[in-house]
Amino acid sequence: MTSNQKPETRNEKLPRLAILVAGGSGSRMGADRPKQFLLLRGEPVLLHTLRRFAATALGVSDIVVVLPAEQLGTWQQLCEEFGVNIPHRLVAGGATRWASVKAGLAARARPVRAWERPVETTPPRAEPWQRENPGQGHRPLQA
Repeated sequence: MTSNQKPETRNEKLPRLAILVAGGSGSRMGADRPKQFLLLRGEPVLLHTLRRFAATALGVSDIVVVLPAEQLGTWQQLCEEFGVNIPHRLVAGGATRWASVKAGLAARARPVRAWERPVETTPPRAEPWQRENPGQGHRPLQA
């Protein structure tokens, strides 16, 4: 890349990846199921999210859905029930959000380069590390 070239120009040629980390339990909402499986306008919330990221305008070429291992079967059943035909990879997450994001990154076809940053689709929340280190953002990803 030359010094007068914008970073966006470089990134336009790279494949776009979406990692949908959906590990909620629904307990804070008082729900009887994980929030990603709650129905919104008659369909699971996760299906709405998946559809948005699969939209042609976004140019996402690879979608990875990360769920707790015990929820993989539920999502597969919902995909059958709702006729989901959007291509995506399904990956078991880890014990923490960080471990789940790492599992999603490991599922992609090529390694992450230092200047690429994964985008989380879940709103940021004050995790224990952030509460102990205010103003320092998210814990850095480790390889």
